[in-house]
Amino acid sequence: MQEAECCPSPQRRITSAPKVEEVVEIAIAHLHQAEDAIVSFGQGCEGEPSLQADLIARVIREIRAKTARGTININTNAGYYIGMAKIMAAGIDSLRVSMISAVPENYAKYHRPCNYSFADVEKSLELAQKLGIKVALNLLFYPGFNDRVTETEALVELVKKYGVKQIQIRNLNIDPTLMTQLYGSGESLGVIAFLQTLKANLPDTEIGSYSKTVK
Repeated sequence: MQEAECCPSPQRRITSAPKVEEVVEIAIAHLHQAEDAIVSFGQGCEGEPSLQADLIARVIREIRAKTARGTININTNAGYYIGMAKIMAAGIDSLRVSMISAVPENYAKYHRPCNYSFADVEKSLELAQKLGIKVALNLLFYPGFNDRVTETEALVELVKKYGVKQIQIRNLNIDPTLMTQLYGSGESLGVIAFLQTLKANLPDTEIGSYSKTVK
């Protein structure tokens, strides 16, 4: 059980990766029964799923050997390109890629990537575009930062370049003092103007808050 200063976590952490057949069994049951079914690998605070690329690729192939129903998605930072390439080749339907910024140096300040760079993320986005895989950005949004002109312009450019289909705006709960230390201060458009700018410049990109099925 996860340790905490005040109270124990209500969830027990698994101590080893599940077996392929275990994941397939759970996924198939959901895909067969749920309306607008979607199954996902990875979720925010649970670590980077693409580090288990070989297992995930096998799972995807076994699922698709049994059913074409529903959407298989991965929530990822997309930085482990070799792993992402295996997962995409296996037939995944969609990616949700988390990032705070499309400016490489600003991305690095927050994410502090280990053994990858923003260029690797872009390689994954490029491959997804080439293979026709739907991509959504999980944008970690902090008013006064993401809505700066330079940030907005970089985001629009990235979305256009790689054909991103959706931007999910996700509130970033962080100490304002830390954000100022990381990024200083700067003039911003304001949240409403930021959203209006995205809609005006990216008419084919949905502004949303959650992943949707592809099929």
